[in-house]
Amino acid sequence: MKKDKNPKGFPQTIKRGSAVVKIYDTPTRGRDGYTISYWVNGERKRQAFTEHGEAKLEAERIATRLATGEVDLAKLSSADWACYVRAKQLADSVNLPLESLAAQFVEATRALGSIPLKLAVEYYLKKYPKDLKPHLISEVMAEMLEAKRQDGLNPKYILHLRYDLEKFATAFNCTIATVTGAEIDAWLRSLGVAARTRNNLRTSVQTLFSYAKRKKYLPKDHDEMEAVPLVKGKVSTIGIFTPFEMQSLLELANERLVPFLVLGAFAGVRHAEIQRLTWEDIRLEENLIEISAENAKTASRRTIPISDNLKAWLLPHTKPSGPVCVYKNVADEINDLVCDVNTQWKAQHLGRELSWKRNGLRHSFISYRVAEIKNVAQVALEAGNSPQIIFSNYRELVRPADAKKWFSMVPNGAEKIIQLPAAVEGETQSEAVATLRL
Repeated sequence: MKKDKNPKGFPQTIKRGSAVVKIYDTPTRGRDGYTISYWVNGERKRQAFTEHGEAKLEAERIATRLATGEVDLAKLSSADWACYVRAKQLADSVNLPLESLAAQFVEATRALGSIPLKLAVEYYLKKYPKDLKPHLISEVMAEMLEAKRQDGLNPKYILHLRYDLEKFATAFNCTIATVTGAEIDAWLRSLGVAARTRNNLRTSVQTLFSYAKRKKYLPKDHDEMEAVPLVKGKVSTIGIFTPFEMQSLLELANERLVPFLVLGAFAGVRHAEIQRLTWEDIRLEENLIEISAENAKTASRRTIPISDNLKAWLLPHTKPSGPVCVYKNVADEINDLVCDVNTQWKAQHLGRELSWKRNGLRHSFISYRVAEIKNVAQVALEAGNSPQIIFSNYRELVRPADAKKWFSMVPNGAEKIIQLPAAVEGETQSEAVATLRL
């Protein structure tokens, strides 16, 4: 049945204040059609639709825009308006104003350049998953230190770790996932510390990040520490004492300091390990020293044979129990001892001055022991080092004659027949004799 020219109800009038938009029924070739009509700045505008609902929605939109004076929006095409409506729905779904959403998108796009925003988001979520709860560095540090304490790790190691990480937590008062490798590297460089200290701090921070990954506070592939390089410090020579220097030290040492000196010089025990030793660990009847796992730097138990001259030095000082080293601060005692040696040398007009060598007692033992037995693997076991380190750092530093002289030093009155070795380079024959008359 053919529609009437002017069907009932048309034209429809949509009013918003003084703004008027009319909807006309305008079928074409037997198909439904609707046209909206309105005036903008004295110019009549028309838009055609095939659905009445669409025509009415557009008419209401335009009437509202005209009533509020938003003439430019009223000029939008229906397609543009549809884009706006969809964009508004998307903004509403994330509870953001459309303008704010557009601003954030533009800002991100400008920052990323040619990198697609979606790709950047995927990368970020891979590094920082949405279900990753934020954890402050100070919180992770406290949790890790407590876990290590419960696991029975050496208290001195935990204390050192705490000391390093408190510096880190003070510098980075934030969540652990937000710290970048570049920031850590810049912080370490700003400290102005030696290469060894800087590497030690890096190791402590690496330990914290590894713990956070195990606890899933960081993603498994978190690799920020790869941007923090290890420092290659200056290659330093191994500093060792000559037999004459060792003789002078033992001659003037306080009786209570002697066990510390001889355990380092004639057994290669590390300074920190000596301070943890008790007399129960020194088994003279078996001629061995036991460095338990909890006392060892490497957390591995090892035994060290007691040489004849070391036994002679230890016997007058041995006790049933108690700490071998009675000093909390050995450094002060050593500094005083070095001063005493230099005072004596000056009075004797020797024309030389003694400087304490860092880890010199242990370095001396390893060097002389390698020269004495020529067995790198055995020395590595005794010293708690790898054979590679022993071979590369200590081999051929001293002559076998020097080694014989080193391990022949005994205290006054010790019953030991010693064959006099030749004087070492830079040492007079009288000094060589004096070394053996300790």
